[in-house]
Amino acid sequence: MNKIGIMGGSFDPIHIAHMIIAEKFYSQMNLDKVIIIPTYISPFKVENTETKTGINHRINMLQLAIEDNQIFELDLFEIDNEEISYTYKTIKYLSRKYSDSRLFLLIGADNAKSFMKWKNWDDLLKMVTLTIAARPGYDELDKTIEDLAQFGNKPQKLNTPNLEISSSMVRSDIKNNHSCRYSLQEKVYNYILSNKLYQD
Repeated sequence: MNKIGIMGGSFDPIHIAHMIIAEKFYSQMNLDKVIIIPTYISPFKVENTETKTGINHRINMLQLAIEDNQIFELDLFEIDNEEISYTYKTIKYLSRKYSDSRLFLLIGADNAKSFMKWKNWDDLLKMVTLTIAARPGYDELDKTIEDLAQFGNKPQKLNTPNLEISSSMVRSDIKNNHSCRYSLQEKVYNYILSNKLYQD
């Protein structure tokens, strides 16, 4: 049985912490591949009816980031649907597409803390093995895992370095003319510069 990892997010832009965590996800869970799924609109950001950056730019940056690594695959299911991106709906789609595989869903510790607010969260726990990446400032992760384990597959903890890099930080650095070259892969960094993204 194949083991498929799933990593979603806005990726606005994708940065090196995303890539490092995705690679740790692949190796520590012994996955066959990791599917990267950019959101259209997050249900927790529904008031923002448009993404900060055009969808095509986000897709282009993702393609540049993963094109040299065969362990990653881009899936535009949520983008193509052009509606609020509920993880439950995405997992149902992936469960049909990979019916003979075991699915692992990667989220951060901040999202794990509020996981019970997600749509059909209890069904999700039966459909995937939730994999939680540790984040600075979230010290109750073990308790969160035990609480969620009562409702489905026991979540797994991903051991990752504490890289305090975020997309919002990158956008802010670019807007304020601060250096962020080493927060991004070179191809993504050059794409942002050539398309003058995040400068307004």
